[in-house]
Amino acid sequence: MPERIARSWGAEVIRGSTNQSGALALRDMQRMMKNGYSIVTTADGPRGPKYEFKIGAILMARIAGVPIIPVACAADRAWYLNRWDDFMVPKPFSRIVLAVGDPYPIPKDAALDQLEPHRLAVQETVMYLMRQCEQALQEAQQ
Repeated sequence: MPERIARSWGAEVIRGSTNQSGALALRDMQRMMKNGYSIVTTADGPRGPKYEFKIGAILMARIAGVPIIPVACAADRAWYLNRWDDFMVPKPFSRIVLAVGDPYPIPKDAALDQLEPHRLAVQETVMYLMRQCEQALQEAQQ
């Protein structure tokens, strides 16, 4: 579903997974960034677990020297697809809250074994933003 939406908006789509083609996807993302593209990813990966930020996005930001921009959203009325991630599709005319966090830089000199704290920090930021979105919706309904 996200791929179809992205393509309908004219975006390029790079598919990869940590189990099969993750290294190729990282290579393609780096090439796209060098050509001036911004990368948008669902960082919990193609198989989850849900909301667990994967290290690949952190590694790509480190390699490319770009920050990660955490984004979260919530909708007051939505359908949830019967998938591992409960993919949300807002219903027509629903109220949606979108939160964008501060850019999170990944040090270019960070060793691979030093990336875990950054992964956790970005994951916690996204979860915080999700809670903020949900709270804003609840306050709007009161």
